[in-house]
Amino acid sequence: MYSKALTLNELNTQIEDLTLVRDVVIKCIKEKPVTAEGIIVQKFIEIQSITEVASFANEKGFRIKSASGERKYTSNDIRDIIENKNNAGYIFKVAKIFFDFNKSKYKIKGLISRLKKV
Repeated sequence: MYSKALTLNELNTQIEDLTLVRDVVIKCIKEKPVTAEGIIVQKFIEIQSITEVASFANEKGFRIKSASGERKYTSNDIRDIIENKNNAGYIFKVAKIFFDFNKSKYKIKGLISRLKKV
């Protein structure tokens, strides 16, 4: 993540940034979501992997409605939940920020500035 020699001020800034990220993740993990989508998004914030979250949801027995009834979650379903603009709430906003960061839409400074605004 950081590779050059750093001054003490630069180190302190990076520690503050990483502390912010950690604190946001901890805050999201401590929430008690009441819907399957909330639990799924919370798990994404914790492990940052769409495929692992799909496996988690399916292991928990969560199912998504489909034309033929219900089916297991796929990675695309998890992505759709995270990107759904109708999902309001702190953990949904944070999940979208991490999702975009993981897709390399912006660098660490972009992540930090977006997390500060949530």
